[in-house]
Amino acid sequence: SRTQRRVDDYLHYDSLRNVALSGAAAGAFTSIFTSPMIITKTKQQIQNWSFKRAALDTYRRNGFRGYYMGFGLHFTCDCFGRAVYMLTYESMKRQLARRKGDENISLLDRIASAAAAGMICWASIFPFDLVRSKLYMKSFKSDVPPSTLDGILLAREMVVQRGWTSLYRGVGVTVARAGPVAAVILPVYDTVLANVS
Repeated sequence: SRTQRRVDDYLHYDSLRNVALSGAAAGAFTSIFTSPMIITKTKQQIQNWSFKRAALDTYRRNGFRGYYMGFGLHFTCDCFGRAVYMLTYESMKRQLARRKGDENISLLDRIASAAAAGMICWASIFPFDLVRSKLYMKSFKSDVPPSTLDGILLAREMVVQRGWTSLYRGVGVTVARAGPVAAVILPVYDTVLANVS
């Protein structure tokens, strides 16, 4: 039946592995476009410049490759982060659906699943995000753009000097902020999709 087919599709058709791979692919693709934006935004905040001045300064110092300095860290944040984000959200929704024996879980269940997904995502990528930001800050006064290896060496230096906790300084605020944001985005997506299908 149509109802049974919808339930089977939701619970079984798209494996969680496929969900994670799709999320990772989306993150990998968007990282190409978000890297220049993040670098320019960070420079704006640190130097108190306009967007145009920050973008032009990056290009003047390092050319086009300046927009992709330390790209491996940014790629990891977007690719791995999106995989965790979507995997956690879908996994929690499916667990709730199975527990209730009903595909149509409540909006509150979706909000809780989305909030948890956002928080777990940011907790998992926070060290990469922190090192990325520090790497960008160090690079702004240099004419040589740092590489991903420079980021790894920076992380190692932080751990040697201040221990592993140095990679998680500020994680509490970031994770707390991520919950409410994700709690709005994903349930709205689900609700709109359900109503237009």
